[in-house]
Amino acid sequence: MDIIIESVPNISEGRNLDLINSIVKTIKSSKVNLLDVHYDWDHNRSVFSFIGNVNKVFNTIFNITELIYDKIDLNKHVGVHPRSGAIDVIPFIPIKNISYKELTNLVNEFGYKFFEKFNIPVYFYGFNASKENRYKMNKIRNLGFEKLKEMLLTKNNLDIYPDIYKDKLIHERLGVSFIGVRKPLLAFNVNYKINDQNIKEKLNELAKKIRESNNGIKNVQAKVFYLQSQNLYQLSLNILDILNTDFYFIFETIKQYSKELNLEIENTEIVGLIPAKTVENILNNYLIKSNFKFKKTLFQFPYG
Repeated sequence: MDIIIESVPNISEGRNLDLINSIVKTIKSSKVNLLDVHYDWDHNRSVFSFIGNVNKVFNTIFNITELIYDKIDLNKHVGVHPRSGAIDVIPFIPIKNISYKELTNLVNEFGYKFFEKFNIPVYFYGFNASKENRYKMNKIRNLGFEKLKEMLLTKNNLDIYPDIYKDKLIHERLGVSFIGVRKPLLAFNVNYKINDQNIKEKLNELAKKIRESNNGIKNVQAKVFYLQSQNLYQLSLNILDILNTDFYFIFETIKQYSKELNLEIENTEIVGLIPAKTVENILNNYLIKSNFKFKKTLFQFPYG
């Protein structure tokens, strides 16, 4: 029986193309199926999506971490995206012939092996969360390396301590890593032209209207960034549990608010992959009395 899982590690490097290409080669040589690579200069972050059997995926994470171990120093890292680790977030998603519970147990074991091998403190999140308030972990992750290090080293606050550590609460160069099993999410960005001197304030207002933590739309996380390399502002979204969340409604709501605030959308982008079911739902919202399925297309994703 073929057991397939996905991993989408987020690496705090989006500018050094030589290193990014080396990571790509490392993933391919690890005998997993690399599905997507996304890197961004302004965020200074790269995201790699790949699938394979459990052991090969776990080994691929080890291989990536070995490669970047001496090549990334968060003390010198600059980017608009909050980051607390060199290999910042390591999510796992069951794809075929494995349950969330089964994968969660395996990822617990992986987390301890990861720490033993690299001495990078680990926070468990998602289905591996040790506490209910660590399921999303965004409050700790969004502190960033510098602030998290300051708080860990100067305040005796057990609520922000990693789940796995020994002599050090945070690695001096590589920070911490957030590891866990989660449902499929969609990372989606809406980029805006600077057509208003108050655009940042307006976009922050928009983000507040839609994010779940401000009583907006369920499963929506949203932040605003300035993209220096493109001279654009970005509304960056994570849409959690995307298989059970209406992306069409979210995007139409963003378009409506943008129009009300007189904000002009330049372009949109998807980071990583979009599940086939989500594309089906989007198309069926546009089509009339339709029941569109991906089997009606000539091509489909490897696991769509």
